[in-house]
Amino acid sequence: MSRFLVGKLAAAGVTGMLLIGTGLAFAGDLPGPAQNAAHTILAKVGINVPDTGPTSQDQLYMASVRPTPPAREGLPGRRTMR
Repeated sequence: MSRFLVGKLAAAGVTGMLLIGTGLAFAGDLPGPAQNAAHTILAKVGINVPDTGPTSQDQLYMASVRPTPPAREGLPGRRTMR
């Protein structure tokens, strides 16, 4: 292989990695530190990508849980049928 071809292949590989990485950053699918770095770097050139969200499993769980409504029995001002 000639040096010119190797250089072209290397440039194509780097360009592909940048495009894939930027696409993952737009989707918010990069690992936490990489997503945070992409958010910071791309924000400097005016491109908005999501920052890292909740990082612990507890935060993710709490964000997905809905509070339960109060039970109807025993609420003030309501009659319960028995």
